Amino acid sequence: MSIIPSAQLEGQVGSSIVQFSDIEDYKENIQPLREGRSAQSLANALAVTPLQAKDLRSPERQEFEKRISEASELDDPIEPYLEYIKWINNAFPQGQTSDSGLVNILERCTSQFRDASFYKDDPRYLKVWMQYAKYSDAPKEIFTYLARKEIGKNLSLFYEEYASYLEVNNCKNQANEVYQIGISVNARPLERLKRRYSEFSERLARNPPDANEPSSPVLPIIRPALALKGGPLSADPIPASVPSFNDGGVIPAKSKLQVFSDTTDSSSKATSSGGWDSIGSLASRKKENVIQPTSWTGQTLPTQGDYNVKKTLSVFKDTVSKELNIHLLGGFKLTKERHQCQESAKNA
Repeated sequence: MSIIPSAQLEGQVGSSIVQFSDIEDYKENIQPLREGRSAQSLANALAVTPLQAKDLRSPERQEFEKRISEASELDDPIEPYLEYIKWINNAFPQGQTSDSGLVNILERCTSQFRDASFYKDDPRYLKVWMQYAKYSDAPKEIFTYLARKEIGKNLSLFYEEYASYLEVNNCKNQANEVYQIGISVNARPLERLKRRYSEFSERLARNPPDANEPSSPVLPIIRPALALKGGPLSADPIPASVPSFNDGGVIPAKSKLQVFSDTTDSSSKATSSGGWDSIGSLASRKKENVIQPTSWTGQTLPTQGDYNVKKTLSVFKDTVSKELNIHLLGGFKLTKERHQCQESAKNA
């Protein structure tokens, strides 16, 4: 049973034709949705102040929370989450805010069903992940995590969104490979995926990838994750680049040792090694990389402590030579005076 917006909110605008001027002032703050937005819903949501909306929407939020707490007894337990998300999208056109709590419910939904096999190829569940990825500062980690958990493995949406992200970030070679992998596993709907790949190929022909782009680092990310049970994406048991050992456990003399170069990022390491049972929350990942600001009022800078002042270097003074010069000079004067006296005595 779905919950419709409260009657109080509906009554603010009614069922009359919505004028563009009713929402024009807010258009820059409206978060776009894949399925679009109803002008009537937008007008209803924007017709009340945030304080009024909080009071009016509180009962509905409590009802959604109650239904989620009882979801385990439903045949389709994801339904309350999806309706809750839909309600937030309509009631809070701005998207994630402290009042909407959108990211919180997206994280709860994605985390709750990440190991549910019956939702791995459910388009509804994958769309929740795609909306969640838009709020992440590292969307590639989301796609890598989904590949590791085989979520969306057989859905075209996964490959379309991943390839689109790579193309926008100038990783066109990687995007091309993602499309090819999706087609090779017959992701559904296959015709739509082929059409998107054809459109991508046309763009690629008009604007080829840069020569410095990675050629195909996306393979270690997707292929081991999506092809653990064999198939067209399975990796060979022993790669051709790895030298084989003889019976004695020694590499043959003529073989050349291949030096491995890890061109993938840290996310691929976690994927290939079987990690990431949980991807965590956006808040926790941001907390690890951001130093919280603090007030400078009353703060003092730490000092290095007491230290001994070094004595200055004394300048050498040659007093001996000076005294010697004076002595010699005095002796010369004395000798001269004696010589003059002797000369005077002879002449007398």
